[in-house]
Amino acid sequence: MRFKSKANENLSETVKIRRGGSLRAASAAAVSEIKKNKTQALIAALGFVVALAVISSYLLWQRSSDTAAGYSKNPYGLGSIALSLGSADSGIDIGALRELESEYVRAVTPAQRIENIEASAGSTAAGCAVLASDETFFENAPVDFAGGEGFTAADTNARRAEAVISRELADSVFGEADPVGQEIRLGGRIFTVKGVMTGSSGYSPGSLAVIPYTSARLLMNSNNITEYIFSVTSPGRAYDDIFKYVSDISRSTEFSLNLTEGGSSYNMTVLGIFAALLVISGLMLMMFALYPSSREKLPRGHTKTAAFLKKEFVCVLCAFFGSLAGALIGVGIGAAVCMISGVGVIIDWFLIPAVLLPVLFSAVFAALAGIYPALRETAANVGIRD
Repeated sequence: MRFKSKANENLSETVKIRRGGSLRAASAAAVSEIKKNKTQALIAALGFVVALAVISSYLLWQRSSDTAAGYSKNPYGLGSIALSLGSADSGIDIGALRELESEYVRAVTPAQRIENIEASAGSTAAGCAVLASDETFFENAPVDFAGGEGFTAADTNARRAEAVISRELADSVFGEADPVGQEIRLGGRIFTVKGVMTGSSGYSPGSLAVIPYTSARLLMNSNNITEYIFSVTSPGRAYDDIFKYVSDISRSTEFSLNLTEGGSSYNMTVLGIFAALLVISGLMLMMFALYPSSREKLPRGHTKTAAFLKKEFVCVLCAFFGSLAGALIGVGIGAAVCMISGVGVIIDWFLIPAVLLPVLFSAVFAALAGIYPALRETAANVGIRD
């Protein structure tokens, strides 16, 4: 009776394990094996930590550098298109260019920049740049308001002498006083300060005043705008459409069209280093999976599938968590490099998939590296049936 009771007990345990499934049994055994071999597991994961630290730090630095370079060219930054007309008599104006607004072109903004303008309020004066634009600038440029607001289409159409000034210019001319509603003299003409803006997302306006282009004739010494910025959704398609349109309607063939682009997101040298580190990491991971100091046995009643999956889980878990740790370390290193080099740290929507992709690739690579140890584990359990 005791023997029968023991047999029934073993059968019940086997059924329970099978109901729990190979996945649960394999994952539990893999976690236990990693815990029993912490030092080996850490060494095996170290290569993935280094690999992801290298590529994620590079990606953050590259993105931040490209963003800073883009904003140095125009306020809309990367992915925008700047049009410069060679003549004020080209026959092109903002009305004609806004015919281009479509699914590829979000907005067209006048962007005539006038340098070396004296700004003054009372007895205080400072040098600045003036941007002759319209209300679309505040809708598309990465700016926030520290006070007041931007001018509107009605202000532009009415040729109102209003200005939105940067925080830097406000501090230089007004000090600690609130500039909103006060008068500021720009190049000899008086404007009313309607708002104070600050840059965001890596954009720094510097010492800048933005005024309606319709009120900038005296500063520009012309009635016509020759500089425009296009905010676009598809840079390649938008560039082709703009080039063809401007070529067709311009009375002058002299114009330049510049797409603000960044460098390659994945540098080939960095990718080569990443690939080499992955190969080394995969070999280290394979050795750990083959020869752990302490093996975790699966419970009685397990299947060959569970034996195979156990080793796969050991490899994937080490690689995945090592990669995540490396990505976080890399972001910290990249941020430090950006700050040391004077580049603003940019962490945006681009960085998340750019870093997650190598993390997932590392997990896939680890799964491939785990195939041979998994087959060896299965062969060692050849007498067990699925």
